[in-house]
Amino acid sequence: MRKPWIERGVGSLTFSPDGSLFATGSLGTGLITLWNAVSGECVGQLQGHTYHVEGMTFVDEGRTLVSASYDQTIRVWDLESLETTAILDGSLGKLTCVCSAKDVDHVITTAWDGTVARWPLALPPKRSYPTIHPGITRFVCFTGNESELIGMNEHGGVVIADGYDPESVKPVELLGEGNESVAWCAEKRLLAAENPIDKRIRVWSREDDDVKSLPNETGLRTLRFLDGGRVLLAVNFQRELATWDTETWERADERALSWRKILDDFSQHILPRYNDVDVITVSPDEQLVGVGTWSGGVVWYDLKDGGRLEIDRAHRSYVNGLAFSQDGTLPASTSSGGQVALWKTGAQSPSRVAIFRASRGSVRSPSFSPDGSRLVTNDGERALKVWDVATQRQLLTLPCELGSGRGKSVFFPDGNGLLTAGMAGLHVWRVPSFEDIAESE
Repeated sequence: MRKPWIERGVGSLTFSPDGSLFATGSLGTGLITLWNAVSGECVGQLQGHTYHVEGMTFVDEGRTLVSASYDQTIRVWDLESLETTAILDGSLGKLTCVCSAKDVDHVITTAWDGTVARWPLALPPKRSYPTIHPGITRFVCFTGNESELIGMNEHGGVVIADGYDPESVKPVELLGEGNESVAWCAEKRLLAAENPIDKRIRVWSREDDDVKSLPNETGLRTLRFLDGGRVLLAVNFQRELATWDTETWERADERALSWRKILDDFSQHILPRYNDVDVITVSPDEQLVGVGTWSGGVVWYDLKDGGRLEIDRAHRSYVNGLAFSQDGTLPASTSSGGQVALWKTGAQSPSRVAIFRASRGSVRSPSFSPDGSRLVTNDGERALKVWDVATQRQLLTLPCELGSGRGKSVFFPDGNGLLTAGMAGLHVWRVPSFEDIAESE
């Protein structure tokens, strides 16, 4: 474990409620250090105490830390900003311990002279938790019919549901279970699902309620419809591709020559230099392809001819998320190092216009609101954060329950809701408008 210098050792240690963090309080300096409990990395430091930190406790569902010190003060820390939000004057001598219980608004301290004291805390109001669809563990996309969405359950079955109604989940039984890659075409109302068990791609026509079965010899990395649904593209982990004409269901590999050129460039020039690729995304108008690499680079391609436009080493660690705004003018990328980069498309390749830190740990799954004014990012197991795109100011934080934050996060088409999916189910929040946020401030 890498750690900063802690003078004269550690006087106290405590874990966060979900076990993802722990805090150590130093002897002598009064420094408090926050650690990632899995990786052992230092994720932040709290400076304010002037003497031994002898006791600490997490409160407010792990978002606030309370510490007690020999300097005769109790400090309340916000763990998002790493700032002191309150200082309680002990006036009881050297404090030796502080503790709390779940769902209480106070802490108990002990002091060197034997005094036990109760201290009320002015904590922020309870967060509102989301609506949960327990039968959906993975989000695929919205269908284009208001809040209707396509998702998957824990068995690899494909389902359709109204995102705002947990009781509306209906399985697409003709596609079976055990599916991995899924793609939807709103124009032709076609839903494709790849099953690695029987090595088939099944395409369900919602209009006719029948299924077409296609061969698939190797596992897929990408499955998507192109050209308004006229072509179905499949790319496997060996970067081999297959395409089908969705009218005749005959192979039509000549319809994806630009993709072939992009994949060849991956293999010959990108992978030897930038290691592997984690994310690939296509602009809404199918003019640009963005690729995020493990080395922090973002590669842009012109999808019309497959030509490479630019490589930008935007991030210090691997790129795990890449998304376009609905009008295609604003791409955003996220990384395991906690950075978000914003881009602007133009006559040439996209140009980077801003980069900011969104998390002390990994940040992923960027998604724009329908009007492109807000961006949501996902902190893994901890929270969704909503940002003002113009100023990169954080607007609000929505807490994720354990297991809900590893999947894709996305705005609803009406801009009034957010969802994320994970093993705990699909979680849906109602999101306040800019005006509502301004009024609350």
